[in-house]
Order: sequence, then C-alpha cells, then structure tokens
Amino acid sequence: MEGKLKHPKTTAFVLLLSAFMCSADTMTLQPILELLSTDVFPDAGYAKVSMIMNASAIALALISIATATLTKFGKKKLLLIGSILFAVGGLSGALVTNINYIIFTRIFEGLGAGLVMTVSLMQIPELFQDQATVDKLMGYNGIMMAVFSGLITFTSGYMALVNWKLPFLYYAVGFIIFILQWIFIPADNKSGAEENQPVVKSHASKAGILHALGGFGFGLVTSFFFVCISGVVAENGIGNASVAGTAATFNTVGSFISGFLFAAIFGKLKDYSFPCFYLCMILAFMGIIKATTAPTVFALAVLNGFGWNWFFSAYLAKVSMISDGSSLDANMAWANGAFYIGQFMTPFALSAIVSATGNESVVFALKCAMVAMIILAVIHLIVAISGSSKKKNAVQ
Repeated sequence: MEGKLKHPKTTAFVLLLSAFMCSADTMTLQPILELLSTDVFPDAGYAKVSMIMNASAIALALISIATATLTKFGKKKLLLIGSILFAVGGLSGALVTNINYIIFTRIFEGLGAGLVMTVSLMQIPELFQDQATVDKLMGYNGIMMAVFSGLITFTSGYMALVNWKLPFLYYAVGFIIFILQWIFIPADNKSGAEENQPVVKSHASKAGILHALGGFGFGLVTSFFFVCISGVVAENGIGNASVAGTAATFNTVGSFISGFLFAAIFGKLKDYSFPCFYLCMILAFMGIIKATTAPTVFALAVLNGFGWNWFFSAYLAKVSMISDGSSLDANMAWANGAFYIGQFMTPFALSAIVSATGNESVVFALKCAMVAMIILAVIHLIVAISGSSKKKNAVQ
C-alpha cells in the first residue's frame, strides 16, 4: 500500500500529527488548573474545575470505541470532522467566562481528538502494511507525543500569566491539520479497497478484546505516576510542585529518546516486550518511592518515560499483528478507547485506595500501583511463555 501513496512520508507525518491532539487535549490546560480554580473560577472549587479535563478525557475514550462503527462513513471524512470539532470545540472554551459552558465545549474538543487519533492509528497499518514500517511509525508516534507534550506544558503556563485564555489558541492548530489531511490523506476509495465490493463491518476479535483489557490496566496503573508524583516529592521532603513538574519533563525526555529505539527493541524482544517494558516502570516506581533527592527522581522519571513509551508503542503496534482485515479497525478502536478509559479511572482508583485502607499517603498509593504493575507484568510474562511454546509446537 505504501508504494501506491503519492507522498508516503508526508502522509505518515500528517497521520502522526494526531499526537498533537492527544497532547493538546490533556496538556494545554493541565498546567493552569490551579490558576483557573483560584483566579478565574474561585467559586466553583477545584473538583469542578478539574471536570474541564475529565469531560474531554471521557469523550475522547468513548468516541474512540465508537469509531469502528463510524468508519462506514469514510475514514478521511472522520479525520476532517474530528479536526474541525477539535479546533472549534477547543477555541470556543475561551469565548465565554462560564465554567459550565467551557466543560460543554471540552466535550466536543475531546470527541474531535478521539476521532482523529483513533482513525489515524487505524490508517497506519492500513496504508503502511510492512510490519517494520508500522513498528517504526508507532515509535515515532511516541516521539511526537513527547515533543508536543513538552512544548505545550512548558509554554501554556507562561501564556496563562499574560491571559488565561491564551493557551486555548493551541487548538487552532486543528485547522492546519485539517488542511494537511485534506491534501495528503487518500480518500477511502483510493486506499486499496476494491470498487463495487460490499463494505464489511469491522468486528473486534477475542484477541483484540483481551489486548484492550491489557491496555485498560496499563493506562490505569501507569497514570499513577502523573497523578501521584507531586504528592510523592512533597511527602518525601524532596521539593515542591516545581520538582514534580521537572520530573514530568524528564519523563517526557525519556519517552522522546525511547521512540527512536523502539522498533529495534520490539523486533528483538517480540512477545517478551511487554513484561520487559513493565519492568522499566516497576523499577522507576520502586526508586521514586525511596528517593530522597531531586536528581534521583529526575533520573528515575527518565526510566519511567522509557518504559511507558515503549509499552504504549508496542501496545499499538501489536494490534496490527493480532488483527486481520475484518478486525483491524474495531480492535484498534477498542485498544485506544480502553487505554484512555484506564487513564480516566486513575483518580477514582486513587480515591478507592484511600477509602478501602484509610491510608491517605500518596506514597502508599504509588506502592499499590506498583504491586498492580508487577501482577500485570507477570501475566504478560505467562502469556509470552505460553505463546512461545505454542509457536515451537506448531513448528515441530
């Protein structure tokens, strides 16, 4: 399929720009939630202000799952509609100083981001059918997410100091992505489908659903790093919010670097990739829990970024390996949606730990997440060993 594209490199780049929407959805406003709750909406309370993030997150997750059904209307159309929803919904949040209105607009922004992200991920293995190329592009997807996240997080806080509405301008990039999609993404009838053939509805396979469940667990437990890091550094007497923010930046650096190495490592580790990538994050969590200095936390954040991006890239690449033409779209939709639902549920899981144990320590919560991660790593190891045994028996 790659050979039939007029501009394969540019097409790949435009598809990878969906990473901008993923980053902008969460990172544009995350650094200024405290400012919004104290200076802009002081009567609303921090919990309601945080709904600005939650509304778009759950909308993104649910539309990702529904995208498999929506593809019957055409993937390029969905990309274009998604970019418009992202841009208009995101920019509209700055037009009226009413928190309920902003939460409402964030739903549309999340729907747009979810459409573009999921369809783009579907089209990577569809348009670039060589598995090595797919693996490389999934690694590049992680790099793009890291670059955009770092850029947006670093600048949005300073922009908000001038005017709290300025960070919303990042959503205008959706219009630029729309134009690039219009020019460089092939229409559905030019992407290899035979003319006059009935459209077969994509269905999720058993392997795809099991893979999505693994992604839900991954999103749930690994997001404890982002939710807990500020509390952990404070509780351990390491520093304040600036240290936590720097740790998040170093995590992004780890994700950026690891993206260049992903294809080669995934190609060698194969079925054993997932437990190995979990091991990186487990070691990072274990070290951060016991860390006493900021430089140590920063180094461990890099290690966590390595493991996280490797796992996420492998998670997406694996979908194309376990799917055929009739299940690829649905499997990718469920995989993407389940992961973001897992991320959305992390704060609720944190609250559940406090309620169940009566222990309000953030360090304790991170320990619980680490134990859950160890369990998931063992499950993936068992699956890898079982899969290797089946392959050997098949050869014999």
